[in-house]
Amino acid sequence: MSGLKQARKRLFWRLEAGVALTFFFFIRFLPFSGMRFFGKLFGSILFMLPSQKKLVLANIKTAFPDMPKSEAMRIGRTSLQGMLLVFCEMMWFYGDAEKISKYITIPENIRDRIRELNHNGRSTLFLPMHWGNWEISTFALKQIDATRPVTVIAKKQKNPILDDHVMDGRRKVGFNFVRAKGAAKALLKALRNKESVGLLVDQNTKTHKGGTFGNFFGLPVTISKTAATMAYKFNTNVYVFACRRTENGFEVYIKELPKEPKEYSNQQELSQGMLDIMEQVVRDYPDQWIWLYERWNYIPKNMSDLKQKYPFYAIVDQEEYHLENT
Repeated sequence: MSGLKQARKRLFWRLEAGVALTFFFFIRFLPFSGMRFFGKLFGSILFMLPSQKKLVLANIKTAFPDMPKSEAMRIGRTSLQGMLLVFCEMMWFYGDAEKISKYITIPENIRDRIRELNHNGRSTLFLPMHWGNWEISTFALKQIDATRPVTVIAKKQKNPILDDHVMDGRRKVGFNFVRAKGAAKALLKALRNKESVGLLVDQNTKTHKGGTFGNFFGLPVTISKTAATMAYKFNTNVYVFACRRTENGFEVYIKELPKEPKEYSNQQELSQGMLDIMEQVVRDYPDQWIWLYERWNYIPKNMSDLKQKYPFYAIVDQEEYHLENT
């Protein structure tokens, strides 16, 4: 990259960070209700944009083809409000563990279950999703049992100024994040030490980059093989752990695999088990999931006849998917 292009990029990063940090300080001085008001307002405005609304409604129709349009509109609008609220809440709670803890409700049965899993002599793989507030989820897990180390993969932001700011806030509340690039070594070490590891897997991973097909809402989608590989190798505890957004804060939610990883016939079947519990999480509270993501992006090569059931953005992948393998 030429020196001029690099200078322009650095200037853009500074301007972008300046706008973001100005908004950050504005949000910090609002009461909780005011912060949430602005998050919902920005989310509603985003939903009004034709391209965003088209994508969100296409995804909802794919998952719930018989859902009335009025309900799909409500879910879609609330979903985008939730997505913007994640960022507003991150700013409002920034670096303040005590403040966060005041807004989290942890049902006693869930608290007891997590502690039981943490002390059963096995490592844990928890699957945070883009559902509710996934940033708060990691803190809530740590709050249940502070003695249990928790490691989560963090994707590096394009803007290094904002990336440093976000990571600093995470560290201040006790998060142990590792970068996605080269994270395998740190994750394997944590699992060998009987610790907890978080992997975001409700997203597409191309088949030639470590993804595999599985069934999600009745259609094949891709999922990273990494989670199933690690869970199968170490026979870990596996569950979705999330923080559902409520009127006054957040409530912890958990969904476990119905059987142990080693009880699945192979890793492909285990990946399917993970997709099954994630689907149930979405079905339980569909307005908490981020429907803006192109989740049904790839169609197996041997199932191109299903294209009409997929959203408009879906493309045919080079890999095949055979139901008998799951």
